Amino acid sequence: MAKILVTLKVHDIIKDKINRNGVLADGKMQITIPEESMVGDLIDLLDLTDDWVGLITVNKRQSTPEKPLSDGDVVELFSPLVGG
Repeated sequence: MAKILVTLKVHDIIKDKINRNGVLADGKMQITIPEESMVGDLIDLLDLTDDWVGLITVNKRQSTPEKPLSDGDVVELFSPLVGG
């Protein structure tokens, strides 16, 4: 199966959650995934649930988990905003 390379940028508490091994020193990393992957597959790979992700962008455009990914895409994940 062919693979693609995407850049992942994470913010806020998502960065803290997936940075267990210190791989996200600057909040981003490159990940190789299967060619037919969608954003949701990447989120699953990171072991994140829906309540962790509030906003998704792909190449600086708002996106959804159903968006197919292409080689070279930049995916950003933002946590939901909460207030009190």
